[in-house]
Amino acid sequence: MFFPVPVHGIREMLRVLKPGRKLALAVWHFAENNPFHYTLSRSLTAMSILRHLRRMLWDAFRFATPGKLRAILSEAGVISVSERLLQFPIQAAISLEDFWTLRIEMSENFAKRSLGSQTIR
Repeated sequence: MFFPVPVHGIREMLRVLKPGRKLALAVWHFAENNPFHYTLSRSLTAMSILRHLRRMLWDAFRFATPGKLRAILSEAGVISVSERLLQFPIQAAISLEDFWTLRIEMSENFAKRSLGSQTIR
């Protein structure tokens, strides 16, 4: 979901995939169904920090609409495309500070564009 041109990314995956093998991808569902990301973005919006992060954060959900990734896979040349929705909770009993550290470590762009060297306290 973070490829600048998803079709090109899929084609490269297909190029290096061994013949007869399968390709499986997972993408996030709609933002409001992903508290791990949505809660953070809502909080940043409330603090007026999100303006310069908005595009990057919401790109994570650009394939949430059913059929959107499927169409890109087909365009890239994938044969026998199928998709299904998997629902499961992500639960983590961690402090706000640990969550913030985890979230920054998950995304170099997020870390660079968040508050720079500032910390939220």
